Amino acid sequence: MNLSLKELYNNNTKDNKLKEIARYIYTDENGVKKHATIRYIVSKGNKTFKQGYYDKNGNFHFGMKGQKIYLYRLPELIEDIAQDREIFLVEGEKDVDNLRKLGIPATTSPMGAGKWRAEFNKYFENAKIVIIPDNDEPGQKHAELIISNLINVAFSIKLIKLDVKEKGVVSDWLEARHTITELYTIVTNTPTYSKSKEIEQKIRNENDKRIFQNEIENIRNYIYSEDDKPKILHDNVI
Repeated sequence: MNLSLKELYNNNTKDNKLKEIARYIYTDENGVKKHATIRYIVSKGNKTFKQGYYDKNGNFHFGMKGQKIYLYRLPELIEDIAQDREIFLVEGEKDVDNLRKLGIPATTSPMGAGKWRAEFNKYFENAKIVIIPDNDEPGQKHAELIISNLINVAFSIKLIKLDVKEKGVVSDWLEARHTITELYTIVTNTPTYSKSKEIEQKIRNENDKRIFQNEIENIRNYIYSEDDKPKILHDNVI
């Protein structure tokens, strides 16, 4: 449901009166408030969302024209990636919050499906990504958009499917009393995307090469050390 600001704040009709039920605040890397998505309940339980930004004094204004867009819970995301944790990408802020309540690292891009931006990619370099799309066509297309952006950036990418109703989300799955263990079992049993496997192997090869070079350097230093002791290079060679 998408209403104009005029419609949202027109209180001439009782049905048009809205109630804010959640405000999802987006910050920069340092935790400074930059913009927010506000969730409203309007007539007959319908929901709608509006976005706005915070000025340098912390005052909120509706509209996002000309504003830089950030990922949800960005400082925590950066820390999670630094700790080499698997990052769950979902489609809504509520889903992120519900996963994080369980200790599962998660984030989302603002404004719904299809709004992923190339400038988000830099945060996911060599990261382990798990995508949980909403169970509908826009959700699937959104997942494909993320994959196309991160396939040559992330360490690995997995796209998992949960047993939820049409248009269902991970929060529905959690409300059905599924567990963290079940979720990670699904992740474990889901193959990574092939291009991600190539990147993973490339990183491993580079690590192996560095280890080999370090070993060669250690042997060289050992052979040419200044002491006069015999150099044991192999069980049968001195």
